[in-house]
Amino acid sequence: MRLQDDQFVGGQFAWFTGVVEDINDTEYLNRVKVRAFGYHSDDKGEVPTDALPWATVMSSTLNAGHRGVGSNHQLVPGSWVIGFFRDGLSAQDPIIMGSVASSQTDGEKDIPAEAQVSGNTNAVYKSTAGHIVELDNTLNASRIKVTHNKGTSILIDNDGNVTIDTSDGTVDIIGNTTITGTLHVTKKVTGNEDIVADNDSSKISLINHKHDVVNVKSGTSTIESNKPTGASADE
Repeated sequence: MRLQDDQFVGGQFAWFTGVVEDINDTEYLNRVKVRAFGYHSDDKGEVPTDALPWATVMSSTLNAGHRGVGSNHQLVPGSWVIGFFRDGLSAQDPIIMGSVASSQTDGEKDIPAEAQVSGNTNAVYKSTAGHIVELDNTLNASRIKVTHNKGTSILIDNDGNVTIDTSDGTVDIIGNTTITGTLHVTKKVTGNEDIVADNDSSKISLINHKHDVVNVKSGTSTIESNKPTGASADE
């Protein structure tokens, strides 16, 4: 049986380089509008962005792209891309295969500065808002670091130690918290000041703590404050 010659079988492969002009796909089909060099006029008065066909962005096999599983593309207006037309020279059904650095950003590099290290060992993702995820594979200095655009970061260093560095000095933990090991408090606790570290590491003052006290004579249970402020747990 002879297969029919059409845009999928026996057709001419038509590839292109272009620049992304619109990423607002209201149907959420992972599409962008691309001005393909040599196919679309550079004159937006002649071919406005709205007149460009939607281009589907190809993903890797690491992205399921099915039933809400996977991820969306990270292209932005101004991204340079390479692709092909699925319908050949008709050029109405573009597919984006990938992006390339354009070096057209007024002296700024198109690759995140955090990735510009010797040996290209730092794998970096940087969002349009400036949030950064780094997987640094530098020999004997590997690390994982997530940084918010305000400066707050979570770092896992080469030895597996975890450091949280906040831009405003506050870390809120909501829910039950279990600490296995030694807790070192180097500064006075703020807010309710329920726990204050003493210079003597064996002492922890419970300032506002309350507990049940049984009245032996009446047999009733009442709630009373503990020892005066500054009383220690070992007293």
